Amino acid sequence: MPLDSAARRPARLSSLVVASVRCEQFGPVVDAEFQITAPEMPGPSGMFLDLRGARLSLQSIECDVARVIWPSVTRRVGRVPLILRPGASWNGGKVRLRLHRQPGGSVEEGVACGPVVLPNDLPSLNWPLLRGSTEVGMRQSTLVRLSDRDPAAAVGSVPHEIGTHIEWDAPALQIAIVGGRGCDVDEVDHSWMRTTTCVRRAASVRRDHIRTVHRLLYDAAEFVADSLELRPGVSLVAHLDATRPHDNALGAMTSAPRITFGIGGDEVVRHAIIGEAVASCWFGVGCVAAGFAGSGISIGIAAALGLLWTRSAGSHDYLVSRLEEFQRRESLPLPVNKYAHTGAPRFSVFEVALEVYNASLRNPGLLRALGTFAATNWGQIVPHPQLLAVLESHGIKLSSRTS
Repeated sequence: MPLDSAARRPARLSSLVVASVRCEQFGPVVDAEFQITAPEMPGPSGMFLDLRGARLSLQSIECDVARVIWPSVTRRVGRVPLILRPGASWNGGKVRLRLHRQPGGSVEEGVACGPVVLPNDLPSLNWPLLRGSTEVGMRQSTLVRLSDRDPAAAVGSVPHEIGTHIEWDAPALQIAIVGGRGCDVDEVDHSWMRTTTCVRRAASVRRDHIRTVHRLLYDAAEFVADSLELRPGVSLVAHLDATRPHDNALGAMTSAPRITFGIGGDEVVRHAIIGEAVASCWFGVGCVAAGFAGSGISIGIAAALGLLWTRSAGSHDYLVSRLEEFQRRESLPLPVNKYAHTGAPRFSVFEVALEVYNASLRNPGLLRALGTFAATNWGQIVPHPQLLAVLESHGIKLSSRTS
């Protein structure tokens, strides 16, 4: 299914252009610019740059239409207020940032520049939460040079030695940066996508294991694309030195211990984990439902696709254990999220995953409908009730909870 032309009209607060990425000793230094696309109507006199949850630290900030209050307030509340100048308009305004990894921060297991996922690891630009609102914005930015071409879900960009600059040409919604000194990076171009692996040279991962990772990423992407009938063109990165998943990795980079791919340990391939990570390129990066409610629904759909790929791969025992784990966890209280507004609706990822998984087995048309929705809204952030309506039209009723 081709991407709808509406996907090239981002319904977001801002576009984000990453102008430069330079690899330094403690990781990348990023020069970025938010290009504000606020509607032509009277709006709030202030917005803020939210630093909470960002893995890169703010080094400098300037805005051509607003006064920036930084850094005194920022240290207390984790936000940088921007106050609109008299007579100015947010629409078309620019917020320029320089960000870096703090000296003394860990250089993960000898990997000089990574991993970093953009825009996930950057601060987000938001309006203040309006009184009485229960919808909370997530990271509301489209990444990198939107053009007349359809943006890919993800692009893996690999730096080399310290001091070099990273460049890319294609428009993208997300970029994963891995590699650096002492790393082996391997790229494979498939018929419609690219897979990249990155591992420390000292880890001595066998060549046949690297080939297995490429095959698993490709097979998962093929399954998701066939199920949704949507091939947007993705580039997937596997960071094989991870000791735990990357906090903000959703889409471009599969950051999980290499045991996930059946390398070492019990040699069991965790299809569901890999499939969920790959499927998040479609739901979570390509098509984004707004707020914490939308996040739960999107990740739940990706998790359901991971379960369905596990079933298709014939990994019966692992599928059973995974389903039992989801069933145990779907009724548990949702974890506390300090960024969620009190009263905001939220959904259990595990409940969504089980409901979508079971409904898809009964009615394959559900996945086609989700693929159509993703294609129509590619590159946009949509209100979560729109995605919820697709599920409800196929008989899925989810239990909304509040923060």
